[in-house]
Amino acid sequence: MILFSCVLYLILQMATTYTTQNYEQMVKLTDDHLRLEEAARTVTRASDYLTEQVRMYVQTQDENYAWRYFEEASITKSREKALAVMHQHSISATKDVDLMLAVNYYNELMTRELYAIALV
Repeated sequence: MILFSCVLYLILQMATTYTTQNYEQMVKLTDDHLRLEEAARTVTRASDYLTEQVRMYVQTQDENYAWRYFEEASITKSREKALAVMHQHSISATKDVDLMLAVNYYNELMTRELYAIALV
């Protein structure tokens, strides 16, 4: 009976250790996911903000909008900071390639926005 209890205790101890490790891994992955999700929202908000500033500058020709655009793009750099967070938490090479592709699209968009500002 004592031998059976010891074996049962060892099995329960191994199961507890395994469950604890899996739980800690799940918490880490969830935290990473939340950071990535927030970074993605930040990238979207920053890009939308830049586009909105260009649109307002083109419509109103109020230089304050252009200054806000350049301040965000050159000083605040919310988008770049969020992309750095996303790159830091990237899991695979495929995700890095996707991230670099997205960065290229954002850079093309900025080129067009700067061209629109120059035209005005």
